[in-house]
Order: sequence, then structure tokens, then C-alpha cells
Amino acid sequence: MPRISSTTSLLALLAALALTGPVAADEGHDHDAETAEAHDEAHGHDDDHGHGDDDDDHDHDDDHADEGDDAHAFEGAGVKVVHPWMNATSGREALIFFELENTGAESVSLSGAEVPFAEEAMLVGFALEGGEGTYQALPFVPVQPGRSLDLAPEGLAILASGLTRSFEEGTTASITLLTSAGEIALTVAVESKNARQHSHAGHNH
Repeated sequence: MPRISSTTSLLALLAALALTGPVAADEGHDHDAETAEAHDEAHGHDDDHGHGDDDDDHDHDDDHADEGDDAHAFEGAGVKVVHPWMNATSGREALIFFELENTGAESVSLSGAEVPFAEEAMLVGFALEGGEGTYQALPFVPVQPGRSLDLAPEGLAILASGLTRSFEEGTTASITLLTSAGEIALTVAVESKNARQHSHAGHNH
């Protein structure tokens, strides 16, 4: 069971550790395009390969892939949240994790969440005190434009206390994320009680 400390002196350190580098999903694409173009010229490829119905099948598969991705991504007011999840539990507390990306032009602060199935919810950060792991309450964590904030085990999280129900693996739960850019409704996936990440972590969204 997480132990809570009211100390917030590690806020800056926790935020620095949680912030990943600038979003660079398109890096290297130009090089790949040039390589593909050179390859096509060398082999005399053109746009019409005569695949016919096969192309339609590929498009159909891509549509299904996009639907799966959308089920794990939530956006609002220049903020994108992917892979919200929590561990299965029958206890009184749960930690909720996700990745938040600031896709806007201004800094956004994450301050907490509204969790209807808990008596209280707060933004927390993991720290060691006297060799023992604790979760310290944090007022907020800022995210600069083009950067991401990763909430993960033994890092940052939303701590929901006083749970009013149990959660089994494979189910979902609804919460509302609180940010300076506005509220974002999330559907949280319930993973196994020993999971360390969302089952779709690593998929592109």
C-alpha cells in the first residue's frame, strides 16, 4: 500500500526526471523517403502495381488499426493522453498511470484528477525516505510545448484513495484529468495486478 508524505521539496527533481525530450516522431522520415524514391527509380516502380482488391484489403486493415489506436488515446485543448492504465485491485488504493503530451504552443500543468470511484485523488511522485519508498503529494507538474510527461510505476502517478469498488483485469474505469488547459475525460484500462505497463505500450498513436 503506498505511503503518502506531504513533503513537496522533490517536485522539481520529479518533474525533470519525468519530462522526456521533444517529440521527434518525424525524425528520419525525409531520409527514408529519399531512400524509397531512389529505390523506385532504380527498379522502374510506379504507383500502379496492379494489386486491385489487395489495396482495398490493406486499407481496410489500416482502418481497424487506427480504431484500436484511438481507443487508447484521448485529446483536448492541445493535450494528448495515451495508454491510461491501472493495476487490478480489491484494495482501497490504486495508482493510475498514462503519458501526457503537450501538443499546443503554451505550457500546460497537470494538477490531478477527478476519480468518481474514490474518496480522494491526488497527483503524487515516488521518492525514497530512509530507504523506504513513499509517494509525495504534488500540487502540479508543468509540461512545456512539444514535451511529454510519463506517469509510470515508481515515478509520477494519480493516487486514488478510498476506492468504492474492486477492479478486475480486462475491465475499464472512467476518470477526468485536471490540467491548466482544461479537463480531459479518460477511459482507464485495468491491467493485471502485477503489470508494470499498459498492455499496448510501445504502439504508435
